[in-house]
Amino acid sequence: MIIKAFKLNTPIMMIINYLATPLNLLSFVYFIRVGEQLAGVESVSLGDLKTALFNDIIGGIQQFSFSLFLGIVAWMIFVPLATLVLFFPLKFVLQRASQKVHPKLEHSL
Repeated sequence: MIIKAFKLNTPIMMIINYLATPLNLLSFVYFIRVGEQLAGVESVSLGDLKTALFNDIIGGIQQFSFSLFLGIVAWMIFVPLATLVLFFPLKFVLQRASQKVHPKLEHSL
């Protein structure tokens, strides 16, 4: 388990996860819109999508499956690019912070 491997505080990680959930849900809309623009299709009504998913989640997924698929495609394009952009700066910052906390540890990242 990641929490034990990195010796993280489980309750704090759960709180962070719960706090990040609204951002995760908001990102669905963003990636669906980007996917629609990439595919050049008309945007679906967010109100219709929300209503369909709240009333009947399986039916809503079936009804808006193409838009949801386009959101997944946009996410799959975004993640590798974001990883490349964020990896090296975060690696540098985290190594510096780790050296301040544990100055004698050798870092192999």
